[in-house]
Amino acid sequence: MTRTARTWTFIAAVLIPAVLLMFTSHQVAFGINLGALAGFLFQALMWAAIVGGGIWLAVRVTGMHAGTGFGNRDTAISTLRQRYAQGEINRAEYFQMKQDLESDS
Repeated sequence: MTRTARTWTFIAAVLIPAVLLMFTSHQVAFGINLGALAGFLFQALMWAAIVGGGIWLAVRVTGMHAGTGFGNRDTAISTLRQRYAQGEINRAEYFQMKQDLESDS
């Protein structure tokens, strides 16, 4: 799912119902004050957003991504490819360094 699709899914599934529940603050259904329920849900969503945002930020700052270990491994291999393409290193050095980088993961 793309980032845009996730954003619209979040808006449709979470934010719109939360806003609609806030407008029903004076209605009572089956003895439950819907305004209090909306306030609780909104507060829970805000805490989830804060914690989730902190985790997302920590993952981005440290460079750790799912499935790759540390994110700088791919950067190192792309730098190695550039050096080989520019003629800074020869074929044997390229394959030796590539093997070293891939064996670290």
